[in-house]
Amino acid sequence: MGKALNGLKPEKLWNHFEEMCSIPHPSRNEAAIAAYVVEFAKKNNLEYAVDGFGNVLVKKPATKGKENLKTVVMQGHLDMVPEKNSDVKHDFDKDPIQCYADGDWVRAKGTTLGADNGIGGAAALAVLESNDVEHGPIEVLFTLDEETGLNGAQALKPGFSSADILLNLDSEEDGAVYIGCAGGKNTYAKFPYKPENIKAGYETVKISVTGLMGGHSGLDIIQGRGNAVKIMARLLWQLKTGYPFQLVSYNGGSKHNAIPRETFAEIAVDKYIANSDYNGLLRIGILLLTSLLLQAVIQYFLTYYTQYLGQRTIFDLRDQLFTHTQKLALKFFDKTPIGRIVTRVTNDIGSLNDLFSSGIVMIFSDVFIIIWILAFMFF
Repeated sequence: MGKALNGLKPEKLWNHFEEMCSIPHPSRNEAAIAAYVVEFAKKNNLEYAVDGFGNVLVKKPATKGKENLKTVVMQGHLDMVPEKNSDVKHDFDKDPIQCYADGDWVRAKGTTLGADNGIGGAAALAVLESNDVEHGPIEVLFTLDEETGLNGAQALKPGFSSADILLNLDSEEDGAVYIGCAGGKNTYAKFPYKPENIKAGYETVKISVTGLMGGHSGLDIIQGRGNAVKIMARLLWQLKTGYPFQLVSYNGGSKHNAIPRETFAEIAVDKYIANSDYNGLLRIGILLLTSLLLQAVIQYFLTYYTQYLGQRTIFDLRDQLFTHTQKLALKFFDKTPIGRIVTRVTNDIGSLNDLFSSGIVMIFSDVFIIIWILAFMFF
């Protein structure tokens, strides 16, 4: 046994587990740990076989008097989920897992431990190595590339194992025996987006969500642990309601069966916000307030003078119309209904009044707003 787990019982189990931790074995890089199992079989004079995918099967004969029992195969996988925090320097393809005893727990320094399914493999090797346990014919099947999609198990061919009973050693709870499995399913979603350049006056800001517990997406999902990807999405959604920004990058989660512990995003926002330039923000606020006050003053005088112009125009029209009506011959009044004359004098003049009093005001107001917008856009 190595120094890290010295003194832990049962000794054979923890000895194999620590040795397995010393061998890099992330998914799709299990050649070295598979060779460790083969070397173990050779050392203990056990029959073994390796299939085309790389799965390893080790067989041990029954102890005396147990030869007629049904053959039992213990199955586990050799790969592990390689997860670490961004500030931890660790190459899972080259560096060993640094395991250590912490009270009643065995942990790893800054990375996943690989107890899924290293502890199952270590237990199976301990049984194969033991000479004080009576048993029938037993086999141990070590599959590869389980964490990325059960690929080793799916590559198995009929007849590779001759066992009648299978014990899967990849359970997730102590003291529990499972008699079935619900399986799993992957969902892939693609959403189109249109790239755009970062706006002028914008600078990038990096946002990170770190320090979460993470965990296995199967066992720990019910624990209510934070999902860094979801937390970041909610943060940006809330931020969007108060501060316009452009999304530059979004990166979180690396394994489909691990709760994301970290997520990083980069956004582009106004340079005054990005640099926490309160003086700049104050200047923008004062400029905006000044523009609103100026707009109110201009709107007041514009409304006043256009109303004055409209009323003067209507007054002159009514005066001229009345003077003209007074000069008409009496036979005009005999032939023209009085209601039509009143309509011309009142309603038509009223329509002209609306045009001069309201329409012109709206036209001038809209033109002013357009000019103001163009000035802000280009100057």
